[in-house]
Amino acid sequence: MPPPLLRPFSFPALSIGTDIAHVPRIARLVASPRTLPRFLRKVLTLREERDFHLHFSSKLLRVQDRAIDKNGVALRTGAGVVDRAVESEGKDEHGDGHYARCIERASKFLAGRWAAKEAVVKACSWRRLMFDEIMILKEEGGKRVYGVILDEREVRRTVDEDGHGEPAGQVVQISISHDGDYATAVCLAAHESS
Repeated sequence: MPPPLLRPFSFPALSIGTDIAHVPRIARLVASPRTLPRFLRKVLTLREERDFHLHFSSKLLRVQDRAIDKNGVALRTGAGVVDRAVESEGKDEHGDGHYARCIERASKFLAGRWAAKEAVVKACSWRRLMFDEIMILKEEGGKRVYGVILDEREVRRTVDEDGHGEPAGQVVQISISHDGDYATAVCLAAHESS
């Protein structure tokens, strides 16, 4: 009898997931003071949300205050940046379009996190995951990111905890890339038996 033509994958306990996010779609949510808080609660864990606020909130509040035309109508965003009218009317004190860049940076960050969490969900098909059970973190002092699939007790941590230290859960490998209007992410995860 001839040998089988197909050989099984040597690492059956490994799974891969990938996702892509459109940055302008996220930018429209970031530029709106009504949708941003709801979007953050949906996508980020409490610790991630605290980190987002530390890096972006004060700048975004200034952006949202100025991203309004002369008639009080919110200006649209596109391609990850605020409309040109904000560039000309809502410049910062240095006149360099800081507000548009702030929305663009926050949008790219959130699009990358969205894509990473979707990639984790796809890679971990053996477990039904929600975004609040997945944490995307940066290594201390480094640029590399990694994911943590939180243990059930970890997901239910209270709001008043300081958020420092390592969370309890399974580590997965994450890679996030940005190119123009898109953020993409890949996750490599090992099947963890319960």
